Amino acid sequence: MRTCCLSLLALLGVSAAQAQPASGSLPLWSPPTQGEALSSPLDYVPTAAQVVLYWRVDDFLKHPEAAHVLAAAGELGEWLQVEAPRQLGVALDDLQWLTIGLTPGDEAPRITLAGMTKTAKPVTELQAAWGTTTARPAATDSQSNGKTSRVNATTFPQGDNTYFLPPEQDGRLIVRAPTALARELSAGASKDRPRRREFDELLAHSDASRHFTVLFAPSFWLNSGKPLLRDQYQHVRDWLTWFFPRTTEGALVSLNLDERLFLELRIASSADRKPAVLLRDFRDRVGEAAARLESELKDRAATDYDRKVLARLPKMLATLAEFTRADLDGRQVVLRAYLPTVAAHNLALGARLLFEPLPAAPGSP
Repeated sequence: MRTCCLSLLALLGVSAAQAQPASGSLPLWSPPTQGEALSSPLDYVPTAAQVVLYWRVDDFLKHPEAAHVLAAAGELGEWLQVEAPRQLGVALDDLQWLTIGLTPGDEAPRITLAGMTKTAKPVTELQAAWGTTTARPAATDSQSNGKTSRVNATTFPQGDNTYFLPPEQDGRLIVRAPTALARELSAGASKDRPRRREFDELLAHSDASRHFTVLFAPSFWLNSGKPLLRDQYQHVRDWLTWFFPRTTEGALVSLNLDERLFLELRIASSADRKPAVLLRDFRDRVGEAAARLESELKDRAATDYDRKVLARLPKMLATLAEFTRADLDGRQVVLRAYLPTVAAHNLALGARLLFEPLPAAPGSP
């Protein structure tokens, strides 16, 4: 899972931005989608989660570029296609959408999965896939005709995790969470508890019709997320702290593929920073990323193949910067970019190679 998160971070780091434009800038690109804000898919993600990924699995897989993107993403793509569905007890083709939440834990982040299937699976079939025979009743809230009532759900403990099927989704929604978190989620309590204020403000501008959405606190990777990075990934942390200053409270990345690749990054910062200054700073970072990367790659050890791919990455970032528009939306900095669809797997491959562990120095144990 550690390398999966690195690949995800790579995409977050390179993803960059018609309203009234800031002085001297071009207007923001209009987005290709106008969907509703993300809501119900996050009902069964812990409110304490500091990284949340939402993936429209079924719709994304229909795109001809999808297989190339997932293959280029390496271990992350493999985890999304194989391990996440396996942990839910279903096949990838069964999923309509998937959410993943990372919540701080004592030693390592705790992972919660929620997957909406196209059709309900027999509980006995799911139990066999989960490897559990124990079932325990639990009370949960159910909404019907505007009224809230208490109904009995059933939880299925398995090792350190617990599965349950929220009754309001008629068995189509499968949730797998660490047992301590599952108690809250299975009781429906999570839906009534507020998230971080910055997360709620960012989610208000999300679009559930886009293929990928990632909500995260950059500080997570420097604190609770450290076990996923470890010391050999110091350059990952260097990039994060360079692009996202400590005043960044939250960020929302979304990606959509149709006849073009669309990327959007929204950034929420602490109230003591002037939005106009933040906008200028992030514009500068987007423009400087290619030169910074080119300098880093000069002395980097790599195989011949990796070196060829990495040599093209600064130009990719320069092209991304060229087609990025940035502006303010209230206090949020917004960056949007359009690129050809093939850029999706090229960026994913280059970013993965960039953030893979550096080869050990000669003579190292």
